[in-house]
Amino acid sequence: MKKAVCLLVCSLYTFTSIGQNVGRGVDFEVGLSWQEIVDKASSKGKSIFVEIYATWCGPCKVMDKLIYPNDKVGSLVNDKFISVKVQVDTGKLDNGNVKKTYPIARYLESKFNLSGVPTFLFFSPDGKIIHKDEGYKEYTSFVKMVKDALDTTTQIYGLVDRWRSGGLSYWDLPKLVKRVLYELNEEKLASEIASDYLRRMEFVPVDSFVTRDNLFFLRSFNDIHRSSDRMFRVCVQNSDLVDSTLKQSAFAMRFISFVMTKEEINPAFEKARRRHLSPNWNKIRKLIARKCGEEMANYCEIRGKEIWYQNIGDNTNYVKWLVRKITFEGVDNEDSSFNRSIYLNNAAWQVFQKSNDRSQLIEALKWVNKALRIVPVEYGMAIDTKANLLYKLGDSADAIALEEELVEKTKNESYRKTLSKMKLGLETWDE
Repeated sequence: MKKAVCLLVCSLYTFTSIGQNVGRGVDFEVGLSWQEIVDKASSKGKSIFVEIYATWCGPCKVMDKLIYPNDKVGSLVNDKFISVKVQVDTGKLDNGNVKKTYPIARYLESKFNLSGVPTFLFFSPDGKIIHKDEGYKEYTSFVKMVKDALDTTTQIYGLVDRWRSGGLSYWDLPKLVKRVLYELNEEKLASEIASDYLRRMEFVPVDSFVTRDNLFFLRSFNDIHRSSDRMFRVCVQNSDLVDSTLKQSAFAMRFISFVMTKEEINPAFEKARRRHLSPNWNKIRKLIARKCGEEMANYCEIRGKEIWYQNIGDNTNYVKWLVRKITFEGVDNEDSSFNRSIYLNNAAWQVFQKSNDRSQLIEALKWVNKALRIVPVEYGMAIDTKANLLYKLGDSADAIALEEELVEKTKNESYRKTLSKMKLGLETWDE
């Protein structure tokens, strides 16, 4: 806490010591309704600047003291905007002018997905939204935000309108998607733009489509992908290229499986549940094979059975198909990402918890050893998983030694309890 206070004080000292003079600053209107604000802006030919704040908001109070009173900020904002502060919370001590902003706050909340304070909204003189941002702004970032709001090439809502009218090139869309997500907090709109981007990438050469940045971007939007789109076809036809580009073995296979699960497996599950039957695996497999071939259909069937048996609580079959899935993917592939390590560790933990089959436990031990080769030994969860697997396999001495070392390093109470059970010869698994 002392460190945080020091950082804030130091940053404020730095701010006030670099020539940012505090003076008249921004002129905020008071006591006006939203329509009166729009009418005033329209009559003066100015845009509208709105700060959404709350009485409990610390960054808002800092900006009140250091940003809005600044002469340079005032000159920039007052020349171009009619400004108003709108309080989003309510309190017994609120004066009459603050209370007049309550309806404005409710209106803006209903329209613009206000997820935090301070939030900054910018409108054209006729009250049409043109730009949005949020979070504490020091002098430089505040000035940049205001200039962006005045520039038609950077106004976020203006860019969205240009996209809707077909005025943006496809290579501009990934950047727009990220801004829509982080500045507007509108996931649905971001997905719509990402879908359009994917459609417009339909005829781009494969080597331009399969780039690291492009694949990372597209995989962030799972809901947009279909078996009819380019991403799916590229993963089916160029799986090795996709995997090598991302440096993640079996990425293409898992992506194809995700789409097939959404399109074929989940609907089959729902149909089976309604009829109180098991899924028709032969039919599922044939449908998938038509879209991506026999080998992928085989993998999707394995993955589907793993999900099905896990969902119905059949641990014996769940673990059986989990082991087959990991075996199909290959434990010792080239994927050395941290996510792969977590994936293998989590799978190994499931086997430890739900199986007493020695051969399955030995397989899971291979997975966790791979996880530990990928990440440093400080990866406590994987060490704990390995110790528990050794313990369940009957190697109590090595298990206890490993868990003791882990407890000594982490001081973790959960690991300490596991160690105590091991020393007493008690079960460390739940089932």
